[in-house]
Amino acid sequence: FDLTGQAAGQAVWRPGKVPVLRFNLVLAHRHTADFVERTVAHEVAHLVTAACFGATRPHGREWKAVMALFGIRDASRCHDYSLDESQVRRQRRWSYRCDCTDHLLSTTRHKRVEDNRARYQCRQCGSVLRREPTANP
Repeated sequence: FDLTGQAAGQAVWRPGKVPVLRFNLVLAHRHTADFVERTVAHEVAHLVTAACFGATRPHGREWKAVMALFGIRDASRCHDYSLDESQVRRQRRWSYRCDCTDHLLSTTRHKRVEDNRARYQCRQCGSVLRREPTANP
């Protein structure tokens, strides 16, 4: 129960490592019955899917089939729990520019660019986004 923010649960599966399920205690406490029935099943289904089928789309047909075996027919990707009391982390936005306009990238995406793990392109003009010198709070 170490998850905070908007996510209700998370399944972490890495080959050769022990699978881990993480849950949001605030959301579990506020929505206990639905949380146990749907969120726990949702995350366990990810681990079962990975163990049985290997790498698949996270909410693809294999995962939906596992959810159906669990008795959950209307499997959804997102929860609709109130987030009023959750600790939602606000990420800083970083200024980037393409050939046609300005863009704001989250800290997560900015770090990926800085670490040369990603390049982002403008959906309008297709040019690669370039870092602007100042950041927006």
